[in-house]
Amino acid sequence: MELFVNANTLSEEELGSIGRMVFYTVPIFKQFYPNLKLILISDDIIPDSILKKIKFDDIIYRKIKNRNFYFFLVSYLPWVYEIVEKYKPNFYWEPQNYLLRKFEKTKSVVTIHDVFPLEDIARRPFFRKFLFKQFIQMTLENATYIQAQSNFTKQRILYFFGKKYSDRIKVIYHGVSTDIIPSQKGSKCICEYLKNKKPFIFFVGRLSYWKGTDILLDVAERIKKELGLNILLAGKIIDNQITRKIDKLLKDNIIDYLGYVSDEEKDCLMQNCEIFLYPSRYDGFGQPVLEAILYNKKVLMSNIDVLKEVTNGLANYFDINNPYSSILDKLRELIQSDQANSPELISFVKSMTWQNYVIKFCNMLGLL
Repeated sequence: MELFVNANTLSEEELGSIGRMVFYTVPIFKQFYPNLKLILISDDIIPDSILKKIKFDDIIYRKIKNRNFYFFLVSYLPWVYEIVEKYKPNFYWEPQNYLLRKFEKTKSVVTIHDVFPLEDIARRPFFRKFLFKQFIQMTLENATYIQAQSNFTKQRILYFFGKKYSDRIKVIYHGVSTDIIPSQKGSKCICEYLKNKKPFIFFVGRLSYWKGTDILLDVAERIKKELGLNILLAGKIIDNQITRKIDKLLKDNIIDYLGYVSDEEKDCLMQNCEIFLYPSRYDGFGQPVLEAILYNKKVLMSNIDVLKEVTNGLANYFDINNPYSSILDKLRELIQSDQANSPELISFVKSMTWQNYVIKFCNMLGLL
């Protein structure tokens, strides 16, 4: 029995969410199904620091690296499909949303993380929306199995593409882990930086409109003046308006911004923050809030459907439609609360392990 995996995200200098998913799941496949032959496929060399922590049987390299999205679609993916059709494994897993070819001898499973580009909040140009919709439509037709990371994501797929795909889409929650993945870049002295800082609210993720970063920035001055808490942000800025807001607040000494942080740095920041605040307008799953809950930190998040789903309605939420007064009121309550999270919430989040993910994944494929 063979499973081929598109694992090129493991070759990235810093693993993103998809690379992390592959990193955590690959060794567990071998643990639960020892006779499974696991073959990784990648365009570029996967670092030894990653390979020594996972279990696999072989790697097929192309040794041509180009992370341009157009190149990914027209060159890398066709090469991957040629590999699959040449070796005809029992299963092929595509963790990156798209399957643009149907295999005759191989059963395929595709993980669709979200359909964000189709949402109004994405503000994508018409042509990019059109292309994304065509690619997901092809994927739904070509894949044997579709895995969605939340019921919210499944329902949005069905909204845009029709109910006929309902039975083929399996909701499997991603695992949540606070394990540290080796960094290829090295780390800053974050904990040293924190020694002389006051208690702070922490946000990590993409700094953008859809993650609600503007909401946090707009209320930052009131949080600092009325509640006496600093605000520390980390992550990549992908919105020019967010850049301008951050520059002004940095100049006025209202917030601190660290840019990208490694796992080691994030671990230190999570352990030292007073409250983790996540004002997202849109998510496919909501990994950062779940990680903060595992750290047993006080967490405040927006009341969007997916965040309520993955926390089973047991967390602290503010009203995304009336965010500013709602955030301040909820923060005051959290500051005075002795308990970070209910035992029921912690238990629910702890059930989202990568082991459970792989078990459900293998059940979907009929391996267990």
